[in-house]
Order: sequence, then C-alpha cells, then structure tokens
Amino acid sequence: MKKILFVSYGGGHVNSLLPVAMEMKKMGYEVVFFALTTAVHNLGKTDIEYLTYTDFFDTEDVAKVGLSLLGSIDDSRLSVHDTSIYLGKNYLELISEHGSFLAKKLYNKSGRYAFNPIKSMTEVLLKLEPSVVVSTSSPRSEKAVIYAANKLHIKSVVLSDLFIERSLAWFCDPHFASKVCVPSDFARKLLIDNGRSPDDVVVTGNPAFDRLVSLSKAIKNPKCYTYRVLWASQPEPEYFFDTDTYGDPSLPVKIESELIRIFGIRKDWKLVVRNHPNEDPREYPEFIEKSSSNEELSDVLGCIDVVITCTSIVGFEALILGKGFLTVDNSVLTPVLPFSKYGYSIGVDSVESIEESLVAFYSRKKEVQTGYEINNASERVCNVILDLIDS
Repeated sequence: MKKILFVSYGGGHVNSLLPVAMEMKKMGYEVVFFALTTAVHNLGKTDIEYLTYTDFFDTEDVAKVGLSLLGSIDDSRLSVHDTSIYLGKNYLELISEHGSFLAKKLYNKSGRYAFNPIKSMTEVLLKLEPSVVVSTSSPRSEKAVIYAANKLHIKSVVLSDLFIERSLAWFCDPHFASKVCVPSDFARKLLIDNGRSPDDVVVTGNPAFDRLVSLSKAIKNPKCYTYRVLWASQPEPEYFFDTDTYGDPSLPVKIESELIRIFGIRKDWKLVVRNHPNEDPREYPEFIEKSSSNEELSDVLGCIDVVITCTSIVGFEALILGKGFLTVDNSVLTPVLPFSKYGYSIGVDSVESIEESLVAFYSRKKEVQTGYEINNASERVCNVILDLIDS
C-alpha cells in the first residue's frame, strides 16, 4: 500500500492535517506523520505513527549546537532534547548554506524564521520514501519538505491557512506542491491572478473547521449575561521576519487593560479571558472570568456573544459558530492575517476604539454571516490526495 507522509508544526497546522491523516489510515494507506515541535502532543493522543527530528538527526554534534541555542526557545511544553536536535540540525544547515558568520547574523536577527532546511528534509524523504507528502503553509520545515519532494519527484499537497498573503511568494511557484488546497474561491483567485495554474489550486476548505461547521446550528446564545465577550490573547512579536517589521510586545496587555477598564464599569457585561499557552500567567480582577486552555474551545465559544482578538484563529472559529468577531488591527501580524480586510471580522483601528466597537456590535443584534460553511473539508482534501496517487 502507498505511503503518505504528513508534515506539520503544532497548533492549527496539525489540527488541519490530523483529520485527513486519520481518514487516509482508515482507507488502508500507510500513514506516517513527521511531527514538528508541539505537534507531538496532538499525535500522542492518536494511533498514528509519528516521527520527529530526533528520530533522524540525533547525534552528539547536533545536540551540542542545539543546546547552545536553547535560550531562544521559551516553551516548557517541549522536550529539551528534542528541541536541541531540531535547533541544532537547522542551524548546522544554515551554516552549510551561508557560512558561520552570516548564519549567526541571520539567526540573531530572525531566530527560527531564518531556517530553510531543504537538505534535511531531503534526507527524511530519502529514508521514508513516501508516495505523497502533505503539509500546511508554514515556512521552515513544512515549506522545505515540499521543495525537497519536488526535487525528488515525489507528489505533494499543501493545505493553505485562511489567508495566503504570508505564503503567496512560494505558493505561486509552479515548483512548489503538485496541488494547493485553499479555503475559499477568493484565495484560489488570488493564487491564479499571481500566476499559479488553475489546475493546481483546489477549494477544499480547512479540515480543522469541519466539526465547528457541524456544531454551528446547535449553538445557542447564553442567557446568563446581557453581553458576554471573550478576549483571545496571544503574544505579539517584537520583530516579524516575513514583513521585516517591528511590533509592540506590550500590545496585548494594553488591549487587556482597556477591556478590564470597560468591563469594570459595565457591570451587566461579562469578560472572559483566554490566554495563549505561550503567554506568561497574568492576574485579573475578580469580575473577570478565566478560560483555561484545557477547556474545549467549542464549549467556551458556545457561551459567548463575541470574540475580540488581534489575529487569533479563535475569532474565526467563533464566527463559524455564528458569534461576533472583532479584531484590533494594530498587530504586526495583521497584514498577513487580514480578517477584517476579507470581511470576516469587524476591524478596530485603535485600542481607544474598542469600547465604541463593542457597543456598536451589541446594538446591532443581528445574525452574523460566517462566510465559511464547508463541512466536508477532510473528504475534499482526501480526494485531492487520492487523485494524485491514482494519476
């Protein structure tokens, strides 16, 4: 039976591919998952075979280099040894490509964003010999494995995020992926307008949202508060490599402070805070409700009226469930995650405008248009893979 290799980082990336991997396994295909960084936590809850950088590159030299770089990674969810192998192998390839001096300069400026481990991913593919490689749109190892597959004449599928602005440059390259799966006709048109062949781009939706679309009709608005708002916080980068721009790491705290002020005055409104796992814990007044990352997100979203965030996908997931979605469009990430530009969210142009926007949404009291209703994305992506296998 043909072998299918799935490759992804954690978070939304692995959640997009796991439903597809499980379906392909049910069909009897040999499925292997190359789990990058925190994706191991998701894979550990399944019966899918998975491998990491450590399975391929665990040598004393690699570990030594990686250990020297560990200070650049602040994530207690990751194994120290696995992280050192990941960093060490990527950094050594950076040196082989650019030399020691330039590699150090690139890493000091951009961190992991400087990595482009095509040689390492080529080694992985030569050892595993898959028939098809499937990844999502992240740069670094995911991007590199698709280019490596092309060099080795292995068919490949890449699954896009909601937006393709960040990955447009390589998605438009005819040598990148046999097929590109996108979430909407808008994204497909953007790729084609930028030179990608129409035959290469398929509207499939995103498998990570299938369950939410199915749940959307069953969600009811809560009755316990007049207005219930979820603040989905996340870290703000000081520097964003993709656009070579600098952000304000204090932005989430500034937004949060304004929300606490607003909800401290409006006693008939309720604020729920859900911090990103990568954020340091913060203390809140008693009138603020905290949502743990251990709570099922769909349960939390079912009990709120609107999500406010900068660029978190949590807001889009709420939109699918018929909830309101407001974005504070002052993040350094906003240009590559333009929710309001695509009409998914209501854009807020400043921290000072948050209260006005919340009041305006509350006053509207009309049904939210989701703009996304594909509930069989897993099946659609599986069909793309099957067509490649049969071609």
